[in-house]
Amino acid sequence: MSATNVDKVRDYFYRQYELEEGSVEENISALFAENPIIRLEDGSTVTLEDIARSAAALRRVPRSERTFEVSDIKEEGDRVAFHSLVRFRNPETGEMNELESDAVWRFNDQGKVVESRSNASIASLMPTGDS
Repeated sequence: MSATNVDKVRDYFYRQYELEEGSVEENISALFAENPIIRLEDGSTVTLEDIARSAAALRRVPRSERTFEVSDIKEEGDRVAFHSLVRFRNPETGEMNELESDAVWRFNDQGKVVESRSNASIASLMPTGDS
């Protein structure tokens, strides 16, 4: 039985942030098509490199100082909509940061994300240092 797109979204976040299984790049390339369109509500774009850098930075935060929750996952056709909430202690400031986001990911026939639209990105909160 093949995984649904909802399963792929859940599995991605679980592997990336709970299990920390596989490298950040492996998890991203398993889910995203090459050169997807990733747009934020304000009209700006995010690259896969931004996502990888942010995911790597978030993984460096001790698990006791971070949470990542995905909820309200709904699939309609080739799109999966979901809500995410991330809380973490910023390693540069020591302050707790929080980001809530509503996103819609569009999948292609190969089960890869080709387009993402959201109202916020963790990339905006994470330090920009080495990944």
